[in-house]
Amino acid sequence: MSRLCFLRLFSRVGRGSLNQDYIHSVEAKDWFNTLYPNQPLLTTKRVDHSNPLLVFLEGPAGSGKSDVLSRLSRMGYQTHPSSFFSHCQRQVPILASQYWSKDLLEILEESQEIKPKNNVVFVERSFLSQLLQPSLLEQVDRPLKESYWKIMMEATRGKYNTAVLLCEADPAIKRERIAKKFWFAEDSEKALRRELGEEELEEFIEKQEKFYRKLKEEDNHWFESKIFSTDSQQATAAILKLLGIPPPSFSLPSN
Repeated sequence: MSRLCFLRLFSRVGRGSLNQDYIHSVEAKDWFNTLYPNQPLLTTKRVDHSNPLLVFLEGPAGSGKSDVLSRLSRMGYQTHPSSFFSHCQRQVPILASQYWSKDLLEILEESQEIKPKNNVVFVERSFLSQLLQPSLLEQVDRPLKESYWKIMMEATRGKYNTAVLLCEADPAIKRERIAKKFWFAEDSEKALRRELGEEELEEFIEKQEKFYRKLKEEDNHWFESKIFSTDSQQATAAILKLLGIPPPSFSLPSN
C-alpha cells in the first residue's frame, strides 16, 4: 500500500465513505510496519545504555514537531519543547539563540541524572536548528569544520546518548500550519514572526527545505530516521515503534 494510496485512504475516511474497520485492518498495519520497520540500533541505544536516549525531533517549521511532542508528553514521557521563540519575544533573535543553546546544554546535563519513562527523553530541535536563523542559513553550504553549530552537534553526539529524527509533513498541511500561526498571532508576535521571515511563506519554506536537503546529503548522517508527521497520532506511534516501544494500542487517524 503506497503512501499516496494511504493519503487517499485518509481523505476517504474524512468524507465518511470508508468502513472504519478497514483502517484497523491487517493491510493497513502491514503498510505501517513496512514504512516504519524496527530499528535495532535505536532500541539498543535506549535499552542497553546506562543513560537515557535523548531523541531530538528535527524538521522544518510546520512539520508537526510540537504536536508530536505534546502527544508524547500526555503519554507520560519526558519532553522539552523548544524555547527559542519564547526567548525571541524578550531578545533579538541572535541573542535568543544563545539563551536557547544554554537551555539545550542544561537539558543534556540534567538528562544524565534522571530515570525517565522507557529510558527516553524527547527534545524539540537540536543544535542543527540554530542554522535556521535568517542570518545563518547560508552556513548550510559550508563544510562541517566551518560550521560552529554542526561542530556542537557532533560533540553532543559524541558525548551523549542521542538520536535525531527528521519530521516531514505534507506540503499543504505544512503551509497551513505556518500561515495559521502567522495570521492569527497577536500584533507583537506577528511582528516577530515577520522578522523571522514567515510572512513571505513560499520563500520561508523553500529556505528551510533547502537546509534539510543539504543536511540529508552530507556524509555525517545527521538523521537516524525520517518520520512522516502530517498526523501526530501516526507519527507518535511510528516514533515509539522505531524505539522498540509498543504503543498502548495501534490506531490510525480517523480524520
